[in-house]
Amino acid sequence: MDLPLELMEEISFHAVFPSSQNQFDPASYKRSYATAKSIALVSFLFRELVMRYFLHTVILSSQRSAEDFLGTLAHQKSLTKKGFRLATDYTRFVRRFWCTAFRQLPGYKQAPIDLSPLYPFIAGAQNLGITQESSDFLYEILHRAPLVRLGPVLPNWTCTRLTIGGAMRWNALFHSVLGKTFLRRLTHLTFWETPKWGQMLAVDSIRAIPFEEMPNLTHFAFVIYADVQRYSPCTICVYSRELEENCDEVGSVVFRRWAENSEAGKYGYTSVAFDGLQIPSPESAFFLEYNDIWE
Repeated sequence: MDLPLELMEEISFHAVFPSSQNQFDPASYKRSYATAKSIALVSFLFRELVMRYFLHTVILSSQRSAEDFLGTLAHQKSLTKKGFRLATDYTRFVRRFWCTAFRQLPGYKQAPIDLSPLYPFIAGAQNLGITQESSDFLYEILHRAPLVRLGPVLPNWTCTRLTIGGAMRWNALFHSVLGKTFLRRLTHLTFWETPKWGQMLAVDSIRAIPFEEMPNLTHFAFVIYADVQRYSPCTICVYSRELEENCDEVGSVVFRRWAENSEAGKYGYTSVAFDGLQIPSPESAFFLEYNDIWE
């Protein structure tokens, strides 16, 4: 306890961050969790330091992990009601939220999973990441939370950055009032899908993005092959545009036009080169913050 606070913070950060820097490695993450847990048991101060880093980015990589996280929140709520000192308000620490897979099962044999406790996390996140397999997750957050049932608004919603892992089903969003409200608030969009060999970008998936429903979008990033004629590493191509008070005819749709151009690279800058096929998975890229590449 005689260590300077800055040194204790550094120790906590390196203890919590997994040793694997190239992929989201579940085994490495579990080892880091065990280390973080040991440090948290030292004292209440150390626990506060560890939680700050450990909860900064939440990765729900499966349906089970989503259910476990909900169970943890319920446990914390119980501790709060009992007035225990160890009760922790997770919303103070979570800044980035990713869900890989989630599916509400139809029928009457199993009650739908209540995702309403996650609403404040998603609403206040700096960056949200989903895949096609977790599109139900976003839909449930937008439409089922008790806070949003009374009207077409998203109370306390400040999340304006979205990362998409692979092809996406957009219909449920731009065919609903709350979905359109969500899309209109986006300012940054990262699309994470590896182009097929012989293609510069994931053409069909980018064409399907409803840029027309994102008038406030100022930044768009996606994975690109710099040279499709020969073996070349992948990079992230980043586009940006000025947001004028009086939106012109083109607006955010210009991103699609730029990307479809045969010289797509000239409209933006490239960042973070990857070694050929060793491009990280979407959840790995999100965890390693490759999507936070905005200037």
